Formats: sequence, structure tokens, C-alpha cells
Amino acid sequence: MTPPWRLPGKVHALELRLTPTGVQNMITLSVEKVKCGGCAANVKQAVLAKDPQAQVQVDVANKQVEIDSRLDGHTLATIVSQAGYPATLQA
Repeated sequence: MTPPWRLPGKVHALELRLTPTGVQNMITLSVEKVKCGGCAANVKQAVLAKDPQAQVQVDVANKQVEIDSRLDGHTLATIVSQAGYPATLQA
């Protein structure tokens, strides 16, 4: 069931800031240095080291990482960047 605050067709850019701590959030990062499966594995490993419950999908072709995590977007971008793959949050 769709939560009442997630109305179809609406932009939820502020959702992270309104969601209580500990709730899973889908975050999309732009990661330009992801070029191969090895890079993807390194990004996934870095995120899972900080949030073992996270779900991480890396799209090498589009240089994007989708993460379903209890951590906020800025924290995830920092984790991926510190792993050697500069990351920015996508709106």
C-alpha cells in the first residue's frame, strides 16, 4: 500500500528530511567514476559496510547508484565518495 505522503505524480524531494530516522529510503546517486563491474562491487561493498541491510543497485552504463537504506542521502554520498567514487545526490 502506498503511504499517504507518497502521492502519485508528486515530487518528493524533501522526503528524506521528513522521514523518521531508521526508515528505509530510496536514494539515487550520480557516480561518474563507475566504469566497470569492479567499480560497482567496490561501491556496493562500501555502502554495505555502513548499512548491512541496504539494497544497492549500480547502473554502470548510466553511472548511477540506487540505494535503499536507512542512511540519509548526504551520508550515502559521503560513503561512496570516500570509497574513491565521487558521488552527488540526484534530485
